[in-house]
Amino acid sequence: MTRGKPLTEITLSQKLRPYGVKPRTIWIGQDAAKGYLQDEFKDAFRRYMPKAEIEDFLAEHQPGAQNPPTPPSPDSPEPPSNGSADES
Repeated sequence: MTRGKPLTEITLSQKLRPYGVKPRTIWIGQDAAKGYLQDEFKDAFRRYMPKAEIEDFLAEHQPGAQNPPTPPSPDSPEPPSNGSADES
């Protein structure tokens, strides 16, 4: 374990390696970075997570999945009125 120290890139890599998850070079436009592909986690998720949690995770993280709307912050202006009769 990290004994209360922040998790570093090297420690994360060492912890994920036994599950077959390894960092790769990922290109974002013309910039390269090290990172992980979501598909590499699926096998480990299937082995170690309850099926319902896997289904929920995959449903939320599929390309094109609808993310829930972010609630307005207290500083944001009120949305425009839609003219319904039950507003005061």
